[in-house]
Amino acid sequence: MITVRVPATSANMGPGFDSIGIALNLYNTFYMEESDSIEISATHGEHVPSDESNLIYQCAKRVYDICGKPMSGLKLIEDCDIPQTRGLGSSSACTVAGLIGANAPGSLPPLPSGYADRLLPANRSAALRATD
Repeated sequence: MITVRVPATSANMGPGFDSIGIALNLYNTFYMEESDSIEISATHGEHVPSDESNLIYQCAKRVYDICGKPMSGLKLIEDCDIPQTRGLGSSSACTVAGLIGANAPGSLPPLPSGYADRLLPANRSAALRATD
């Protein structure tokens, strides 16, 4: 199982909205592995989409699609400390986790040059640069 730890960011707060961001010392941790089905859960019991509508699943599947590899399923455990809808980048953390997690196994060919920048708008770059 792959572990991806992504920080919160300041990119959605204050006068630098969507243009300036720093990584904060608050993290979501995601545990991911390929599976024959979709199994998605959260460690703290919070509601997270447990089907194909899950943002992390969608981003990981997009990476697989771009690389031309079918993805039959995903086992995903979300340990979320970044509060949702508070401007701290919880959606950015999910997008980054899907991108990093899908590439981590090393079984996929590298993403085309510049693709990560197109998938991740500027407000996600602080999270991407500080991801474990």
